[in-house]
Amino acid sequence: MPNGKGLKMKRLAYISIILFLFNACTVDRSFAVQEYPDTRLNDIAITTVINGQVAIVYNPNHCNRMGNLVCNFFRAHEYGHVNLGHLITRAHPARAEFEADCWAARNAPRDQVRAAYAYFMNQGFMGDWAHGTGVQRAQRLSRCSQ
Repeated sequence: MPNGKGLKMKRLAYISIILFLFNACTVDRSFAVQEYPDTRLNDIAITTVINGQVAIVYNPNHCNRMGNLVCNFFRAHEYGHVNLGHLITRAHPARAEFEADCWAARNAPRDQVRAAYAYFMNQGFMGDWAHGTGVQRAQRLSRCSQ
């Protein structure tokens, strides 16, 4: 069993790593998150780790169907996961999706947020337990972008 000093050092090292990764994974810094198109992806976009690096994978076929503005909002949502450190912290899925939507609502260009709002309200987005329904997501965008 580690002594108190050893445990404290491990915690400090862990916190330092988390802070480093959190700060390194911001969109507005020189660190670039790689984006990969994948037509086999059964989703619009996901955040994952590829070759040890945080990456965003998106399905260009879905993007073509929904349009660039909506697709770019979904990519902004994924950057929300990156910036909020969700791959590191393993936040509860519903909380992580709520936070990523809010991050995107506050940081994506207004035209993308408006397009996503309209998409959620008008396209019958079914959603799931973690993301919520389309109406719930639209309401979230409205609240978070104020």
